[in-house]
Amino acid sequence: GKKLERILGQNGIETRFHSADLSSGKRREIEDSFNTVGGGLYVLVSTSTLAWGSNTAAKRVVIVGVTRGIEKVDSIDVIQEGGRAGRFGYYPEGYAHLICDEINKWKSVVTNPRPVRSTLISSILSFHLLAEIAIKEIRTFDDVEVWYKRSLASIQGNYNRILMLKMIQNLISWKMIEVKNDEYNITSLGVISATMYYYPEDIFNWHMNLVTMSINKLWSDDMAMAWALGSAPSMQLKYVPGQDKERVGTFTRKLLSKKTGFKSIKESVVVADVYDRLTGNGDSMRIRGLIFDIGRIKQALLWIDKLGGKKHMSDINSLVTRIKYSVDAELTALVKVPMIGAARARKLFKSGIRNEADILNNENTTKLNRLLGINFTQKVRKTLSN
Repeated sequence: GKKLERILGQNGIETRFHSADLSSGKRREIEDSFNTVGGGLYVLVSTSTLAWGSNTAAKRVVIVGVTRGIEKVDSIDVIQEGGRAGRFGYYPEGYAHLICDEINKWKSVVTNPRPVRSTLISSILSFHLLAEIAIKEIRTFDDVEVWYKRSLASIQGNYNRILMLKMIQNLISWKMIEVKNDEYNITSLGVISATMYYYPEDIFNWHMNLVTMSINKLWSDDMAMAWALGSAPSMQLKYVPGQDKERVGTFTRKLLSKKTGFKSIKESVVVADVYDRLTGNGDSMRIRGLIFDIGRIKQALLWIDKLGGKKHMSDINSLVTRIKYSVDAELTALVKVPMIGAARARKLFKSGIRNEADILNNENTTKLNRLLGINFTQKVRKTLSN
């Protein structure tokens, strides 16, 4: 997306890149400009953030490829993205172009889409119930049933009263809601889930893990930090791949032997991958989503910590920095320096340069010039001085 934005700019075409990395305010600003027909952005580059729930004013949509990383994009998502063109109230017709291999296959997919089935009765149910409770659309269980009857899932005959009751109880046990005067009310922890668009169980899991980390003073233990962050239920695989069994088993046994205080520790390839990331020894595709979303995860963790009195702001910031760059704790100060990534940080650290002050120290000029080059050293120092 950034490459497309750059190329278009070089050809004199004003554009913006819309992605989940931007704040909600920035995204809305870009959308409003694009939707101002004849007076705003004429071209918009976007990830799949605009595929669903957005009434964009596109006359023409170009879908660049049908993969995200190594994963195939769901055919329904591709069709939905194409549907951004020719929106009611903006253009009477629209044009969608799909760049892909297997042209005949995709022609068939687009003209014969599979039936849409509701996924409400799944892990997303708890999130949607919480959101409706947050805005007071749902106050009692009777409201739950009225709300559900308006859904596609209800039309398709998937109602399960026992499941609904269980989900409400889960939200109570996860400290997302509480019952006062026979009405459901969202808690401070629930507000984080509803506002940050995270599954309630994940927020509760992170909350309990941060409590355990604090009580047992585990912030210097990389294995404990890997579990605290990577054990969020929605991130887990249903199995451990065969080639990872030995590595994951060894990690889990070592973590259990530490008696950290975490409840229900079990084998998790995601947690083991997070640990490898923290120690600079791995770059698994399985946690790419976590890495790309680390900014939003940081916001959620800091908000959870704030409820407990802002006890671990620096620890959380350090953890997030290490996940972002895949470095040991000792390199955290260096990778925070502009233009210094993990590779340069390791090189500098080995030569005795440990932080921003060391980089600015004139006694290290010769060493920095040798390690980074004269021009690059000057750029880094100028940036830090400003």
